[in-house]
Amino acid sequence: MVHWIFTIHELLLNIFSHLPRRRDQKCFIVLSKAFWEVAVKELWKEVHDPWDLLCLLPRDVYLNRPGRMHGAEESQRLSRALNEEEWRRIEFHCKNIERLRLQDGMMGRDMRRATIPAATPLLILSTWPGSQPLFRSLQALTVLDIESSTTSSACCELLALGLRSVTLSLSIRFLSREVNASSSILDTLLEALAKHNAQLESMNLDWGRTRNATFSEAFTNRLSAFMDKPNGTATRLKRVFFAPMHTDARIVDKLGDLQGIEDVTLQFNRGDTFDIERLPETSFANLKRICLQTDWLDTLDTIFFLDKVSSGAMESIVVEASSSGEELGHFNALVASRWSTTLQQYDVICHALPGAVQQLSDPDADTWPVKWSDMTPVLECHQMQLLKIELQYPVDVTDDGIAALVGALPNLRVLHLGTLRVCHANVFKPKTTVRCLRTIAHTLTYLEDLMLDVDIGDTSVDEEEIEAAANSRIRWFESWVIGGPASKKIVQDRMRKLFPSLVDVFVYDMDDVAHTACGNADDYVLGHKEEPFWA
Repeated sequence: MVHWIFTIHELLLNIFSHLPRRRDQKCFIVLSKAFWEVAVKELWKEVHDPWDLLCLLPRDVYLNRPGRMHGAEESQRLSRALNEEEWRRIEFHCKNIERLRLQDGMMGRDMRRATIPAATPLLILSTWPGSQPLFRSLQALTVLDIESSTTSSACCELLALGLRSVTLSLSIRFLSREVNASSSILDTLLEALAKHNAQLESMNLDWGRTRNATFSEAFTNRLSAFMDKPNGTATRLKRVFFAPMHTDARIVDKLGDLQGIEDVTLQFNRGDTFDIERLPETSFANLKRICLQTDWLDTLDTIFFLDKVSSGAMESIVVEASSSGEELGHFNALVASRWSTTLQQYDVICHALPGAVQQLSDPDADTWPVKWSDMTPVLECHQMQLLKIELQYPVDVTDDGIAALVGALPNLRVLHLGTLRVCHANVFKPKTTVRCLRTIAHTLTYLEDLMLDVDIGDTSVDEEEIEAAANSRIRWFESWVIGGPASKKIVQDRMRKLFPSLVDVFVYDMDDVAHTACGNADDYVLGHKEEPFWA
């Protein structure tokens, strides 16, 4: 007999989650039925592979006509019916699934040597005879690279459950088909999503890229019509991700009108444009997070519409574009003037405009594409926790500038301020020295992730300065401009002394002169903890 205390699921779950080794977890599972139930509930919260579902099915059960199902009647044509015991075992696992992630395609072949589409397990499980839904706990669905009507039918079955998070993407093969056939499947998916969106909080629609102008125009019209529907029914919708093949002001305008939208990510295709002036100044009243990405890296003033955002509580801004230093300065000033008290994450990747990069060896900072004065507006955002301004050329920054930055932004956990382009010591030497690393170590007590142009290779720096700048809190460091000239071994030794928590340290050199350095702790992953499926 097992003591009654070991029937408390919360206790068993805590014991299970604290067991460090997989073998210990397996031993825990077989101790009793209660232990088994708790373990299955925990292990089956997330399913990322259709084989996990297929393995629940008896080996002799398959679809009689795989790949040709378009309706519910045909999807129920199995080689044989599942008995009650088999269904009970399947239900025991599937009722715990909260997040399901599948990728369309072929999983292999069954016992008859017939190909198995990734949607096959879902179509078989759709014949579930129970009164309650088989996937009764499902909250988030991700289906990638949709390329068949079989998979879209399975998606519609799951969308009918009323999910909180939906991510759908189309494959390139799907987009290359005849326009009418592709549009028919798109209509089915959008219709199901519009019909069952009462609980929807996060919607991610990635329709890929295509050069078919007819399909692009047809899709724009369908997406525009679809956007007319959520405003009345999707009252909980907070997060929207669109990677449309073609878009214009209609889509952005309708997104701006949606009530309750807090998080918007848009990926524009090459050649897409929209008229910013058409957007009303009352757009995006509740927006907290925005991310804009483009294929063609247009300029900031062409794609960004921050001056049209009426929300006063912006927390995160992410953008990648081409920009001059002056334009970046205006952009930084706009952000600081609107959201200095609320902004926590600011991530800007700037590419150089044609002909904008001067000779970096020029000591005259007035000729540089980005001056320090262009960066100073963001120092007013005192709640900042993540600051990334990554350029294709070094920034005119000194030790005094870094001291001002860390003094103004004491809550930083991530700081990226520098170039993504290798600059050798004979071309450019950064003005920031090891002394700025000492300032960072003594001031930014939360900082874990650092990218900075800094003269680590300066041979005039002594060991005492290196020791004074040591920072064991740093879990990731990267610099594409490390000054010098110094050998690979010298830079490697200094990296280990400056950041003792780094386990993997890499230094790259050319002609025995180091030019790039990076390192990370063994338990550190760039990007930190993954965000939840819903806000």
